[in-house]
Amino acid sequence: MATNTALQIAESIVADGFDSLDAELADFLAEARRSDVSTVLVDVAGDSAAPAPVRERALGRVVVELSRDLPQPMLPLWVTSRVRRNANV
Repeated sequence: MATNTALQIAESIVADGFDSLDAELADFLAEARRSDVSTVLVDVAGDSAAPAPVRERALGRVVVELSRDLPQPMLPLWVTSRVRRNANV
């Protein structure tokens, strides 16, 4: 999935709610599953019964995990550097 697409999905969901992009979210989460992202994060982000803030946080973590190996992270540098720094603790 293109970097811009992942960010657009995440931003749209935060702005308009999870119901706004059901098909796109399903495709994104399927790709995350194929990319060996934590199944717990993927399951929580896709769980319509979970509270929206919990799903949003899981979705954000999925985006971060997908961006770790890219030369250009999906998130701003200050976010990914903090996540990487915390992951190396």
